[in-house]
Amino acid sequence: MTASDRPHVRGHPRAGGDLTSQRTDDSGSPQRPPLPPKIERVEPMEPERMSRRDASDLAAHVRREAVNAKAMVGIRAAELVADFEQQMAAEYAFSQDAVWTQAAEAAEVAVREANEKIAQRCGELGIPREFAPCLSRPRWFSRGGQSMVSERRAELRKVAVTRIAALEKAAKVQIETTALEMQKVLLSGVLTSREAQAFLAKMPTAADLMPVLALGEIAKGLGRGGD
Repeated sequence: MTASDRPHVRGHPRAGGDLTSQRTDDSGSPQRPPLPPKIERVEPMEPERMSRRDASDLAAHVRREAVNAKAMVGIRAAELVADFEQQMAAEYAFSQDAVWTQAAEAAEVAVREANEKIAQRCGELGIPREFAPCLSRPRWFSRGGQSMVSERRAELRKVAVTRIAALEKAAKVQIETTALEMQKVLLSGVLTSREAQAFLAKMPTAADLMPVLALGEIAKGLGRGGD
């Protein structure tokens, strides 16, 4: 039997038939390809708001934090006074800074050269060496002339204490205002638990509201000793 005598078989690859057309079910009907699975869209769930009880507990926590923060304000005020006293009592050696060292050494050289000229001139004028005038060696004041005067120190201290008292009063008001605003938001029920925890960090601290006073700024405010 030759190739031309062979019967044509539908769907056979060599016969050029369509394999997909041979897929049939038990009844002999063509079988449809399976449909792709249906993908249902899942809507994102909204974060659950805090319960009224949780909100009330956090509001109570805010009130306690405000009491503690205001107590820390008084401690901070005492720390600022002590810090300012240390600034007034600080001593500075010229060896602490390269520029100070160069300036002190330059002053020593300048005075020595000036005394040599003065001595030479005294010799020309016939002034005995034991009676000849001269320049004294440069003197380094480690605390400055203004800080050594007790009256000046008292004046600076008074201004600093007054300013610290004003900072203390303003800080307590700010803490109380912030606490009331936080409680209002918490009790409104608009926050989730995660948002509420982050919201609690907004309570200001005494250190945030009461920065360290700079001696130079206080002196400038008095119009002396700060230039």
